[in-house]
Amino acid sequence: NQNFQNRISSLISTALLRKPTGETYEFLWEIYNDKEKFKNKDKEILGNSAILALGHYVNTQKGVTLTQKEDKTLLIKEKLKDELQKVETNSEKSILLEAIGNTRDESFFKDVKKFTDAKDLDTRKSAFHSMRFMKQKEAQLTLTEGLRKEQDARVKDTILDVMISRKADTESL
Repeated sequence: NQNFQNRISSLISTALLRKPTGETYEFLWEIYNDKEKFKNKDKEILGNSAILALGHYVNTQKGVTLTQKEDKTLLIKEKLKDELQKVETNSEKSILLEAIGNTRDESFFKDVKKFTDAKDLDTRKSAFHSMRFMKQKEAQLTLTEGLRKEQDARVKDTILDVMISRKADTESL
């Protein structure tokens, strides 16, 4: 329905704010942490949108001059890393991996790499997809190795899409 779509659009728009308030950041975490979300599909979608917006928020704050009080990027990155270790379901792992990818922060590489061997294919896909902006050589090697050993065609497609988007060298392909 239109009201639900407007709520999603509003959530996503918050990630584009150049200087969001602390209340914005807290509001997004509150929506993500709504424990009822997994009993209600709309709330789950809203929660997932909120965490994706928080990941994107980290990226949009690069180069913006913020006071220490205004800058929530370090706190968000720490929470994303903590949440990734705590969550139990594969769907929660996948959405957190996507949010980490939205940060475009290469410091998450080791945290993400652990999930490239996950049993769940959506978790593996999200782990590889989150490497799309990680330009370090280790990420490229992980993608190349993943392409070589992955058995599932959908995960392989994701890896290839990421390699192409990273402008992978032809030797890797």
